[in-house]
Amino acid sequence: MIRVNNIARHQWAEFCDEFSLEHHGCLVATSVIEQEAPLSSGETEHPHAHLTARDFPFAGLHVLPNGRGLELSLGDGKLHIHELISEVSGLHLLETAEGLHTGLRIDKRNGGSVLLSFRFPARPETLKPLGVAAV
Repeated sequence: MIRVNNIARHQWAEFCDEFSLEHHGCLVATSVIEQEAPLSSGETEHPHAHLTARDFPFAGLHVLPNGRGLELSLGDGKLHIHELISEVSGLHLLETAEGLHTGLRIDKRNGGSVLLSFRFPARPETLKPLGVAAV
């Protein structure tokens, strides 16, 4: 069973910075769910989700300067994607009952959502940011 943890709007910037550091380089897939097919609060897969990227390394998630949207970055080097998600109404961390992060759900004001799913769920404290040597 997947738990959905709502991130309060005033915590988005701090959450996104920490989440980006913890999961940088992890392989992800993204999907879009259109307005007419909303995802219920406990679901992580949706029959009307349209896959937009698969097996890209996660590069980061940042709050836009206006505070109402997010920038999602995937890939590295020559192959990368930067997606601006405007008018975000909710940010939700998806995790297993054991606390493994499985992804994010970003809800848009129009009723649609963007799903970010990790290829391999992980406990954030077990991830080592790229470029950081073990001590």
